[in-house]
Amino acid sequence: MAGPDATAKTALSQSPLRLNKIAYMDFEGDPVRITDAPVALAFSGTGDVALDGYTFDNLDTAFIELGASEKGESGTGPLEVSLSGLVGIDTEIMNIIGDASKWKGREATFYHCILNDDLTQIGNVWVFHTGRMVNAYFTGS
Repeated sequence: MAGPDATAKTALSQSPLRLNKIAYMDFEGDPVRITDAPVALAFSGTGDVALDGYTFDNLDTAFIELGASEKGESGTGPLEVSLSGLVGIDTEIMNIIGDASKWKGREATFYHCILNDDLTQIGNVWVFHTGRMVNAYFTGS
């Protein structure tokens, strides 16, 4: 998954475009698999063990935000990910994040895919950032 395949590249030049983010964060005991697509996404045949056989729940884009990731000669730089949470509704995941032993140093991979107006995937899924989780904190009022 080095990047978009020929079909996805063609779709990238079309309009309108529905470029979606897909996130895999390996929290111990409860990996997070989410997407900002308007529907849940299930994958098979990608060759990526973090994707194949799993469903990625759709999450309102107001609840997940990805910062910019810069590429350099030695790879990509840090990527900041913000997940919104509400005490009571999201207490379980907040407790996991609160225990660094359950996530620190573990894998996080972020992908892109394209959906057409019928919400059918066009082309492949490709990685745009992968790395280890090193910091987590809560913000809000």
